[in-house]
Amino acid sequence: KRGKKTIQEKIRNIRALIPKQILDFYDKISTTKFPPVVPIEGNICKGCNTAVPNEFLNQLTQNKEKINYCPNCRRIVYLTS
Repeated sequence: KRGKKTIQEKIRNIRALIPKQILDFYDKISTTKFPPVVPIEGNICKGCNTAVPNEFLNQLTQNKEKINYCPNCRRIVYLTS
């Protein structure tokens, strides 16, 4: 039981560091799409297995600090390479 409490405390502490707008979106999408955060491999979103436009890939590589969403499935995406 102590281990579970410690994990829950860690989760609360990490969630406190995330901007509310992003956290709200994550909580909302995680109820309908799992996993809510997926990689883009090559030019394929691994959440919906759909190719994303090259322009979108360019945006991902140019601004790594921005939270990006798949234009098709709306999951939060990140580049693997």
